[in-house]
Parts: sequence; structure tokens; C-alpha cells
Amino acid sequence: MNNKVVLETFQISKQYGNTKALHDVNLKIEEGQIYGLIGLNGSGKSTFMRIVCGLISATEGHIELYGKSGNADLQKQRSRLGQTIETPALYLEMTAYENVMVQMTLAGISDKKKVKEVLRRVGLTDTGNKKAKNFSLGMKQRLALAIALITEPKFLILDEPTNGLDPVGIIETRDIIKTLAQEYGLTILLSSHLLDELSQIATHYGILHQGKLVTQLSGDELLKATNQYIHIICDDAIASAEILNAAFSVKCEVHSNTELRINEKLDRIADFNKVLVLSGQRIEHLSCNQNKLEDYFLKITQSSKYERFTKS
Repeated sequence: MNNKVVLETFQISKQYGNTKALHDVNLKIEEGQIYGLIGLNGSGKSTFMRIVCGLISATEGHIELYGKSGNADLQKQRSRLGQTIETPALYLEMTAYENVMVQMTLAGISDKKKVKEVLRRVGLTDTGNKKAKNFSLGMKQRLALAIALITEPKFLILDEPTNGLDPVGIIETRDIIKTLAQEYGLTILLSSHLLDELSQIATHYGILHQGKLVTQLSGDELLKATNQYIHIICDDAIASAEILNAAFSVKCEVHSNTELRINEKLDRIADFNKVLVLSGQRIEHLSCNQNKLEDYFLKITQSSKYERFTKS
């Protein structure tokens, strides 16, 4: 049974003078997905997100939110949407609590309990009387996210949520996004110019290049397309495959009596090893074959600007 479609766009195009920022974009996001929109700066990611949020209009095409289209219905469905594309400016002389309280009041929400709840979700409950002007960039971005959550959205749109953050801030933001999807059931659309970074968050992907949606694929399809897999050599490949399937619901490719491969859940490699050893399997070899995701992007888009996709 297919999940409910949250967002679907039909030949969305956007023209700015003689420049076409988007070309006939047909994109679909289903409930519960973390959809990563990947593309170079200037590829049209922010333009697309602004159209979905109703901040600008498409030149051609139309969108559906939760199966609804038309201006009146879209406006109603956008009440289920939160975004950090054009969030309200933070009041730097105020605390995190005060900032969220102000935006909650402007939104017409009177339940003060929600302030502490959204701050808890983004990890800002312990900031006390610290003013926003003294926050790190990561804390400011999490505060903006808290503001986006005060209306209890079901669909969250985040434009470059990890841009400019240090490694700790990136990890914190990544964990928050995963929690919002897994524990609170939010559907999330987020953008980035780094496929490697998105691969650690997203469940599904759309590659946007020069305003065109080049391809859409799931996380598992990305792993296969980039030839990423876990390689295991053990005593009994069939028995090991059955053990891993029972414990983790993973599909294992048995290549011989002693060799198998797994093309999903690469982040669980240590857990796979532990379960197999505890089950009495003798592991001779276990490794993760990972090719650069940026190379895949270049192959798909035939871009020559490799340096812009290399992490600093």
C-alpha cells in the first residue's frame, strides 16, 4: 500500500526575465519521507521551495498539497506546512523562550506549553537567560526551526539547514531532523549542495541541475547506483543472510557459500558484525565499499565543477 502523497508538482517552471530558473519540474513526496533536494548553488532549489510555500508564484504548471490544488485549497493546506526559508528575524536581545513566545503570539497560539515543547525538540531547553545575540550559528538555526514548529506542521521545508555549521552543529541538526521524521511523523523536504551530507539524513532524493529535475530515487536506489555495499565473508553465507534478515529486515545477496553483500543500511555495519558473531558465525572479512557520492552527481549532471561538491 502506497503512502499518502504530501506534495506533487506538475511541470513547474519559473521565468525571471530572460532566465528560466525552473524547467517543467515534476516531483513527488510521500508521507514520512525525508526528501533531499540536491543541486549546485543557483540550480533552482530555493526557487522551487518558495513556490511550494506560496512565497512566489510559478510561471507555468501547478502543485498539489495533500491532493489539493487551486489557490483557496492550497492556502488551507499550507497551514500544515512549516519552513525555514524566510523565517522571522530573531530578536537578538531576547532569549530563546522569548523569541518563540513572540512568534507564537503573532501566530495566534495561546498555549504556552508549546514553547517549552518546541525548544525541547530542537535542543534549546537549557539556554535559560542567554540572549540570542550570544547564540552560535547552530543555535540560531535551531531557534529558527523551533519557530517553524510552533504551528505543529506535518510537512517541514528546510533550505540548506546545515549550511555554514561546524561539524558538531551539523551532527546536532542532522539528529534533530531524523527525530522529527521518525518520532513525530513529520514529512521533510530539505535542500543541500552536498549529496554526501544529504545521504546521512534523507530517505529519498531529487537531483536538480540548471533548473531541471534530472532524477528522483530512493536511498536504496542511490546505494545501488553508487555501488555502495557491505561485503561479508563468513563460514556460512546462507545462514548469515537468514540471521541478518531476521534481526534487521535487510535483503542480502548471497554470492557464494561464504560470501554475501548488503546494499542497504550501511550505517548498521557494526551491528551486523555483532549479531553474526553472537550467533556463532566466524567472520573472515567485513568491509563497506563506498564510492564518492559526488562522483555519481557529476555523472548524472555531467557537471565539470567538481570542486564545488567537495567538502571543506
